[in-house]
Amino acid sequence: SLQGSIDGIAAATQIGGQLQIPVVYMTAYADNATLERAKSTNPYGYLVKPFKANDLRASIEIALQKYRDEVVKEQRFDERLEDSEAELRHHEQLSAEHRTIAADLSQALQNQEFSLYYQPRVNLRTDRIVSVEALVRWHHPQHGMILPTTFIAIAEATGLIEPLGEWV
Repeated sequence: SLQGSIDGIAAATQIGGQLQIPVVYMTAYADNATLERAKSTNPYGYLVKPFKANDLRASIEIALQKYRDEVVKEQRFDERLEDSEAELRHHEQLSAEHRTIAADLSQALQNQEFSLYYQPRVNLRTDRIVSVEALVRWHHPQHGMILPTTFIAIAEATGLIEPLGEWV
């Protein structure tokens, strides 16, 4: 029994909101107005007196299980949200890196920062060179050697692959 200026529904709403605990109403009030007010607080249960011990036990167990399930769902949601935020930051970082590489790539052509390496292709049965493969490398002034796996796709996406191909 509560005394003071607020009733049980208002008190349960405040307690449930502040402490994030499940609320099960146990009351003698069964009128529609009270039931509607209680339902609007999203309770875990509503028991009307007189109630039996088994009813009380079952309602509380169900409420606690519902609460545990909600906590687990919330934890999973938080984990997915953190993963999504980390992935977004990663993509934003990659995007920024790609923009920087694209800008530097244009300058690299003008500054002659590329070099070619020729790699022989050997027939292992005859131990003879059968062809030569030309490999382009970028010697970035601040970042050192940048491999084609990093810059070729960006060169293709930005249209710089044609001038690079002409240089090769």
